[in-house]
Amino acid sequence: MNVDEIVRNFQQFLEASWQSVESMLPSTEEGGEDLRLDWLQANWERLVEAVIQQDGTSFLEFYGEGAECNGGSCRVWKPHAEATHRICCVPKDGSEVTDLVTGGSVEPQDLDFFCFGQWDGKWYVTHPPFNVVVLSDSECIEFTVRLEDVRFEIQALDPYTDAIKV
Repeated sequence: MNVDEIVRNFQQFLEASWQSVESMLPSTEEGGEDLRLDWLQANWERLVEAVIQQDGTSFLEFYGEGAECNGGSCRVWKPHAEATHRICCVPKDGSEVTDLVTGGSVEPQDLDFFCFGQWDGKWYVTHPPFNVVVLSDSECIEFTVRLEDVRFEIQALDPYTDAIKV
C-alpha cells in the first residue's frame, strides 16, 4: 500500500467512526475537545505512522493540532520522539490546486498536510464529510483545498533545517 492510499484510508476511518466517537465524548465545553485531539493523534500514529514507518525509528509530524494528553508533546505514543518525516501534498495528475478560502491558485511546492476537514463555505470545520485537506506552507500559511485535487507523499525532514520537536 502506498502513502496516498494509507492517508486516504485514515480519512475513510474518520468518516466511518466520527459519529460514534462524537456520541461518546463530552461536549467541547466539558473538555471533549482535548479528548478529541488525543483520539485523532492516537489513531494517526497507529493507522498511518505505524503502517508507513514500520521500523519503529521513524516518526511523522503530528496530525492537526496534535494531542493534549502528554504535556508539551503533541504525540500520544512515545511522546519524546522527534518527527523524522512529514506528509506532503502535491497536485493530483498535474491539476491546479485552488485555495477554497481565497480562490487563488496554490503553489504546489512544500505543502505540509495538516488535517482533514469539511468546507462550510467560509472555512474548514473538523466534522464529516472530510472532503477538504488543510495544508500549510513553510511560512505556516494555511490553505484549504479539495481532497480530490491532491495526492499524499512522504518526505524525510532535514535534521539540520526542518527538525521539529514533538
